[in-house]
Amino acid sequence: KNMTQVKLATTVKDTWCEKRNTGAIGIDWNYGYNVQTLQYIAACLGPDGIAAILLRMCMNYSHWVGGMPDLFLVRAFHRDTGAQIFLLDTNLCQSFGKRVFEQRPVIDHDAEKKTDSMELTSPMDMEYLSTIRCECMFVEVKGPNDRLSEKQQLWLNYLVENNIPAKVLKINSVK
Repeated sequence: KNMTQVKLATTVKDTWCEKRNTGAIGIDWNYGYNVQTLQYIAACLGPDGIAAILLRMCMNYSHWVGGMPDLFLVRAFHRDTGAQIFLLDTNLCQSFGKRVFEQRPVIDHDAEKKTDSMELTSPMDMEYLSTIRCECMFVEVKGPNDRLSEKQQLWLNYLVENNIPAKVLKINSVK
């Protein structure tokens, strides 16, 4: 919990390299994960955010695996230019362990070239980490007649109480 952003990203990289393809509940190594994606997520959530989420999952995995918000959005910008360099939309689906990552190519305005984040499999350069600013948010999507379940409400409250951005997106019917 008491880590700098650089130490956290380094820990993510080291753990990725050491544990990759090791069987673990809630992790599907072949479903869109790469080390840089996890480093961006770690940079956005920060050590306190990650600790809060993992603590809840460790307390009672079978109970808390359900009810997490539908989406997790991440974006990163160059600190100096404000140019967006990374965008990630995740659909957490029905279970914490089955994720669908949609990583959109974004334009690096400084280099004037397209970058596809799915190809970025090498660890993030720690010096580079100090040049970016990350934002993230959990989003629960509800249709016109949907209501939050008790577990969804508990997750949203817990995330907000732990300074992790979380919102409900209400979709109106299309006529």
